Amino acid sequence: MSTGKLNEIADAGPLVHTMDWNEIGKACADAGRRIAELEAALRAIASRDIPHPNADWAEVEFAAEVCDRLGITYETKWDQ
Repeated sequence: MSTGKLNEIADAGPLVHTMDWNEIGKACADAGRRIAELEAALRAIASRDIPHPNADWAEVEFAAEVCDRLGITYETKWDQ
């Protein structure tokens, strides 16, 4: 299940009572896992402890993009 499902649930507004609560729970759990993954990637950037060259660069780039959107400044050990 993707966060797209969670967005679908959010867009349903008052109609959410007609949705399957198991699906809502699964979407929330999936979003929670994704948030935890993002938090770990952000912490790696903040601590400058990204395991180069074995880093999951898709996660690093995603975390960097989120930092930029939120106005969070960061510096990696390669920026020094």
